[in-house]
Amino acid sequence: MSDQSQPGPPPVDVPGHDRLVLSTDEIFAIDNSRLKAPIGSLGPANRARFRPAIDKVVSDY
Repeated sequence: MSDQSQPGPPPVDVPGHDRLVLSTDEIFAIDNSRLKAPIGSLGPANRARFRPAIDKVVSDY
């Protein structure tokens, strides 16, 4: 019989701390917060370019 222990979750680099093993709840909380974080914004010049296209699509429906 060989003793094959199941590998645990991989350690994750946590800024300000060492490498830690996180629970699935912690991993999902991090993923959800990253998904909700804004990735950018459009300035007035960009919005002015998109506005006619959006108005056309909305008016077609």
